[in-house]
Amino acid sequence: MRGLGQEKKSAFYSACLEEEFQVLVEGWHSEERGIGRGMSDNYLPVLFVSSQDLNGRLVAMRMERVEHNMLVGSIARRS
Repeated sequence: MRGLGQEKKSAFYSACLEEEFQVLVEGWHSEERGIGRGMSDNYLPVLFVSSQDLNGRLVAMRMERVEHNMLVGSIARRS
């Protein structure tokens, strides 16, 4: 059952790639490396690179890849 659960989770995370989500920034994952962490509006854990402290902000992010059971995103650029 755990294996099936992991397969389903991986498939769902992969389906979110190239999509944009609102992410509530929860703080630093690694402040020294400028990596923030947050939770998407559909409850997915997200890591992202940032040069500033965005803690407590809701930020639009585009999901780019899956690493270690987390999504890695980048702050969406608005035109």
